[in-house]
Amino acid sequence: MPNDRSAWTVFLTLFAIGCPLADNAETWKVERLAYDLETAEGPVWDSQGKLFFTEIFGNQVHEYTLETGAFRAIKHDSDGANGMAFDFQKRLLMCEMVGRRVSQREHDGTIVTLWQADHPARGGPNDIVVS
Repeated sequence: MPNDRSAWTVFLTLFAIGCPLADNAETWKVERLAYDLETAEGPVWDSQGKLFFTEIFGNQVHEYTLETGAFRAIKHDSDGANGMAFDFQKRLLMCEMVGRRVSQREHDGTIVTLWQADHPARGGPNDIVVS
């Protein structure tokens, strides 16, 4: 049975944010993009029409391409990635709650740790904003 709550999160994000389509919001239509996601979070659009989101309990980061409708996992074992943003060089930043760090996905796909909690009693980061 589909996890309706998570599916709603993904396609309502498309509807609500719709970054590449923001100028013609009156023509949007709502459609379900995925089933059986385990808590979809952290949606962020890039300038190429791709939606990135995390599946916290599924422990993955996904990419959805608006033009083709293709999904792909870009990070497995995501350490509970949640909030995401892009830096000024268009690299994906991810808050990893379980890994207690902020990581950066380079353009070639490699992952670099930008910050890590220095004490095990501290929780991991949840959200991030670049301004």
